[in-house]
Amino acid sequence: MGLISKSNKHIFIGVLKIAIKFPIAILKQINLSNWKTLKRAILNEPPDLIFNNIKSLLQNTQDFSIKKSSRSINRFIKEIETSYEEKEIIICVSHEATRTGAPAIIMNIGKHVKEEALYFPIFILIKGGSRHSDFIDLSPTYLLANSNSQNNLNNEIGILLTELKKNCKIRACLFNSEGTTHLLKPFTKLNIENKISLVHEMGNYYPPDAWKHIDKYSNTVIFPSETIKRYASINTRFYRSTTVVHGQGLMKTKLLQMSKQNSKKAICKNLNIPFNSTIVLGCGLADARKGIDLFTSIAIHTIRNLDEEIYFIWIGEAKRNEFQIWVERDIETSKLSNKILFIGSKKDPSAYFCGSDIFLMSSRGDPFPCVSQEALAAGLPVIAFKDAGGTPDMLTKETGFVVPYADVVTASIKIRYLAKNQIVLDKMSLESRKHAALNHSFKEYYHSIKRYWN
Repeated sequence: MGLISKSNKHIFIGVLKIAIKFPIAILKQINLSNWKTLKRAILNEPPDLIFNNIKSLLQNTQDFSIKKSSRSINRFIKEIETSYEEKEIIICVSHEATRTGAPAIIMNIGKHVKEEALYFPIFILIKGGSRHSDFIDLSPTYLLANSNSQNNLNNEIGILLTELKKNCKIRACLFNSEGTTHLLKPFTKLNIENKISLVHEMGNYYPPDAWKHIDKYSNTVIFPSETIKRYASINTRFYRSTTVVHGQGLMKTKLLQMSKQNSKKAICKNLNIPFNSTIVLGCGLADARKGIDLFTSIAIHTIRNLDEEIYFIWIGEAKRNEFQIWVERDIETSKLSNKILFIGSKKDPSAYFCGSDIFLMSSRGDPFPCVSQEALAAGLPVIAFKDAGGTPDMLTKETGFVVPYADVVTASIKIRYLAKNQIVLDKMSLESRKHAALNHSFKEYYHSIKRYWN
């Protein structure tokens, strides 16, 4: 029956009701690209999220104003003119400004550009977020007003790039994450050169040939690991652009030097945990992809089968979702609310990383996660799933364990082994820090990107 099933009828009725409120906007947004996006959403997202996104798209389409965008662009150009000292511009595009890995990566690239002082970085944000002000503080930042409407977005980008080309010389453009690459085509139409795409996503999670546009319009595509490049090549045949592999470097270098003992004392006091206990850390948005249910299942299984004192801590938050509700019920029913702690987002979680003993990477799919690098730098052996992204690519047998995909029992066995063998745990902790210091330099990552615009 395809998409037209009983379970999906209410979605189409809901979409119809929204469309009635925005008749002109819906006509502007009927196209093949949006139809594909809707089909994918129906298969992967809850109805409420679909309705909200459609409503936001149509509202933005209705409210679009060329004059309003032109005023914002003019202010942005004036800000650049007062600070760039006639250097060539490096445009850094981020899909959002949240407190997550990809925005941190592009911001750190911009920081290196600025510190080197040979070029001048500017940021274009498709969406805002809690780190919007951090982008602004670093360098001139433009937040797109029409990110939910491709037609309006093309108009806005056209005005923005035309004004930039009038006033500055553009050396290169970095498109950070797949979520920015729909801008490649309008950039190409306006003859912007040196377009470098940093792809942090797993191609096997996307429909076949979903990344043809990345190959067609990018000069260079950089993947963070061989695994992620392999997934991309399964999705799309890359033959026009240059494809290379280089994992982003460690951003929080202070983790390499922080005292593990002092950090553990601090977090144990804060969370009322015994100092002599083993602490297993998880980190990320509390959602299905990050595997908060797997993390919880491993925690329950481990605690029930281990005599030693052990605690599981998760840092990170997300909008309320069904997975969170079931995880809370699992913990409560297991009577382990004092042992499995979800403590929300932390502006600086460094002490929690250094004060923990083991890092459990429970994600179902994470290309080359910053948190795994940070765990190694903090001296934590990492336990990760095979076929769930790029973390196994950054591990050695001295720094962690790769277990079969979603294998709760094997992951639990590895945690129990480390918890019962302090000498092994201490040795792996030292090796993890050493490995991170030798193999995860962000400066080296920056220079590897820079060679593609020099």
